[in-house]
Amino acid sequence: MRTWQALLLTLAVPLIASAAAQARPPVREVLDLLEPFIAEGDAESALSLLADSIAEDPTGSGYYVARGMILSDLDDTEGMTEAFATAYELGDLEARALSFIAVFHITIGDAETAYLIANEAIATDPEDYSGYGVRGTLLGGIGEFDLAKQDFLTVVRLEPDHAYAYASLGTICSLQEEYEEAVSYLDIAIELRPDSVELYCLRGNLYIALEEYEPALLDLDRAIEIDPANWNAYLSRSVANRKLGRLGAGLADLNAVLDANPGWDETYYQRGTLYAELGEYESARADFETVLEITEHQELRESTEQALAELPD
Repeated sequence: MRTWQALLLTLAVPLIASAAAQARPPVREVLDLLEPFIAEGDAESALSLLADSIAEDPTGSGYYVARGMILSDLDDTEGMTEAFATAYELGDLEARALSFIAVFHITIGDAETAYLIANEAIATDPEDYSGYGVRGTLLGGIGEFDLAKQDFLTVVRLEPDHAYAYASLGTICSLQEEYEEAVSYLDIAIELRPDSVELYCLRGNLYIALEEYEPALLDLDRAIEIDPANWNAYLSRSVANRKLGRLGAGLADLNAVLDANPGWDETYYQRGTLYAELGEYESARADFETVLEITEHQELRESTEQALAELPD
């Protein structure tokens, strides 16, 4: 189950993707040099060229940032930890390079270091948006929604066309149950990124919270059109269809999810309640019993036991 912080982190990474970044030498120049290898997926040659560059200039922090970025794509946590730590120790890092390193620390669960580096990025260049985006993510993670909101508002002031900053604002507003304001931010984000599945899913769920189910369906249909394997969009669309009394369509969405994800315990519960609503009690019973067989979540287990007890004999 994704936490809201995980969602904001998903948004924060593209938020500072252009943080490939400034250092000495500038990381962008290094990545341009490596581009032929990166385009071919030849990480080994890219890393070899970086090793040669580091041998010639062992104090060039930009080489280590680029090395860390390549190793992150290879899921080499130990290697990228060493590379980013070396880059940070060498210094000569501008705000966006610092922000990228801060995001790395979020991904390895080191929020305290990430927060310190994000603040350093902001102090290094208060007019660069990236540090505010990282810090806003971290502040939201500890429930400081108003402070997080201020950071993301700073991002959009400095970078008015950044869709993911507006999406982050929408996410924070939704967590504060300010759904109409959240939709207004998502409207801007989608205008800027009209092919983003995540943004359509976010706005679709906001419409559900506002009990505006027809526009919710439009957004979720669009999300599924863009990515037919986005199973969370199917789950949300099932909710909207049920609220509109379209039980068959809601059931079809849940069937699609379970065909692809047979271990999703909560989806069996949802389908069981829908079968019960349709009067198909044996099918409902079978789904509830499946939940009890596979779930490890006590709250879901208790809800399922209660739902089973309420089924007619």
